[in-house]
Amino acid sequence: SMAADRAAEYKKLILVSNDVPMQMLSGPHPTAKEEIEVYADWTARDEKRKRELWRHQYLFQLPDLGGCAGLAAWMDYSQQFRLITRRVMATRYAKSMYVSDRFSNRMAALEAWDLKITGGQKGGSLLPRLRRLALRAGPDFESFVGDVSRWIKLVHDTRNGVAHHDEGILDGRSSDQYALAESLYWLYVILVLQSLNAKAALARLAGHPQVAHWGGR
Repeated sequence: SMAADRAAEYKKLILVSNDVPMQMLSGPHPTAKEEIEVYADWTARDEKRKRELWRHQYLFQLPDLGGCAGLAAWMDYSQQFRLITRRVMATRYAKSMYVSDRFSNRMAALEAWDLKITGGQKGGSLLPRLRRLALRAGPDFESFVGDVSRWIKLVHDTRNGVAHHDEGILDGRSSDQYALAESLYWLYVILVLQSLNAKAALARLAGHPQVAHWGGR
C-alpha cells in the first residue's frame, strides 16, 4: 500500500514451494507446483480507483527495497511495529474520515513509534518527540516540508488544539490540517524506509511527482 499509494486489495493469495510438486496420476509433475491457498481476514479495499496501476506509478518497487532481502526486512519490521503500522495505514484505507481524526491517529502512531524506538517514558513532552522524529528522518523529510522548525510548531499547536478541542484550531482551514496530516503520513513512510536502509526507495520517493509536489508546503 505504501509503494502503490493506494489500498492493496488482495483477492487471492497462493503459496507454492519447490518441495511440493503438483501430484498427477502418473506421479509428481516435473515443473508444476501444488498451490496452497491462504485464507485470512483482509479488510483493506481499494474504493477510489479500480484501474490497473502501471509500473511508473509506483512510488517505489521491490528492487528499490533490496529485493527479497528487503522484503524479508520489511516483514520483520511490520511484525515488530504491527499495531503502529496498522494505525497509520487505517487512515489510508478508510473510505471517509474527519481530517482531525486522520491527523490525530497518525500523530498518536508516530508518538508510539518514538516511544518504542527510544525506550522513553510515557507522558513525555511533545516538542522533544517531534524534534527527535524530524531529526531522525533528516534531509529526506526536510526536503519534503521545507522549514522543519515551522513544521514542528504547526504540528505541536494543531495536535494540542485537536486534543483539547480548541475551537480556533478545529474551525480553522481543513486544508491546513489535511496538509499536516499528509506530512505525518509521509514522515512515517520515510522512517520505515530508513529503518529498512532502503536508500533507493527513499530516492525514488523523493523524486516521484505524487510526493514531490508536497515539498516545502
